[in-house]
Amino acid sequence: MVTTLTVVGYPSCPYYQKSVSLARHIETKNSDKFRINIISKSTGEYREWVRGFKATAENNHTTSPSVFIGEEKAFETFIGGNDDFHHWARSQHLKRGSCTIS
Repeated sequence: MVTTLTVVGYPSCPYYQKSVSLARHIETKNSDKFRINIISKSTGEYREWVRGFKATAENNHTTSPSVFIGEEKAFETFIGGNDDFHHWARSQHLKRGSCTIS
């Protein structure tokens, strides 16, 4: 089964860009296991979206990006923001190869 990594955020955010880069790296190195879903919104659209997400998910996340993992649904499990996504990737031993993460 292929797992979907979804990254939602706004392109002017450097943390969104880092998460998109990591997601692409994971997909490239593990294409048999992962596919990615990148959702770009304007800053205002993202802020509105995350307010709605907070209300339904009962969490305190407010920054860009928001990263999810899922097998059945793209938004099945909330991983967190950029730092949480990088920690998750490390814990899964997915941060290998030429991807530079700071």
